[in-house]
Amino acid sequence: MGELPSSGMIGAVRARELLDDVAGLRRRARRPVGLWPPLVVFGTVAVVGSPFGVLGGLATGVWWLAASPVAFVAVGRFSYRHAHRRGVEGPSRRLWVLGIVSFAAVWLACFWISGAAHLPGGLAWTLAVAVGYLGWSRFARSWPAAAVAVCLGIVGTALALSPAPTWTVQLGVGAVMTTGGLLMRHGPEAP
Repeated sequence: MGELPSSGMIGAVRARELLDDVAGLRRRARRPVGLWPPLVVFGTVAVVGSPFGVLGGLATGVWWLAASPVAFVAVGRFSYRHAHRRGVEGPSRRLWVLGIVSFAAVWLACFWISGAAHLPGGLAWTLAVAVGYLGWSRFARSWPAAAVAVCLGIVGTALALSPAPTWTVQLGVGAVMTTGGLLMRHGPEAP
């Protein structure tokens, strides 16, 4: 992008070029980004942890307690690198705290709601993840992320209500998250 003159008049052609440059930068800055890393990372954690479901809910809970901090660090690193490359940096501590606190609160709420309402295994957290990601997709104005959220909600609900073992819910939702995240990474969120 060129420099603005310090004085004098800007020709019509040069003004149009500057306005086009600004419009291009605006489009680039508003393009949905950063929604794929949590899908890929947490989807992979879900897929890898799904065999623990065979051992029971406690084993799955321990897996998530151990894997979640590592997943948050990985997502944070992806997000930081991406923001740094785009030149869009800001205070991210609040976002980290919001992400970790909301994850813990929703996780505990899902345990409580599942037990209190006697919901099938995996249904509460599937719906929580789908609704949460649908909200983020709206915030980011990303139709591809909304489509992934709806798909993971449908797959997770179908598996939770089916006679399949409970661990298949985590496997199915994780597979949809990972696949959707990779498609977004190489599609609408490609660098």
